[in-house]
Amino acid sequence: MFDYKFRRGDRSVTGTRLFLIPSMINEFERMYSAFLKKKEESADMGALLAWCKKEVPEVFEMHQLERPEDLKMIERYTSMYGLDPGSSESRVLEKAKDMGLI
Repeated sequence: MFDYKFRRGDRSVTGTRLFLIPSMINEFERMYSAFLKKKEESADMGALLAWCKKEVPEVFEMHQLERPEDLKMIERYTSMYGLDPGSSESRVLEKAKDMGLI
């Protein structure tokens, strides 16, 4: 956070009094929370990809599945074409919902 905040300009961190400023603490907590959420989402996506490779590898032939945004596209594709619940796309979406990615 300090590198981001004090990268440019004439200000620099020279002591610990900075930790007494509530706005700095709030900003740090916000940035750290976003980092943890992104890290957790990445780990969950990796687990989903591993499950897909094992259970429904045919989904990779039709769709690009690398990021959580790709799940949204598959969800739109499934609703647009009215695919049945037994299709590989529907199974992937069901697993993603169980994991909390959607």
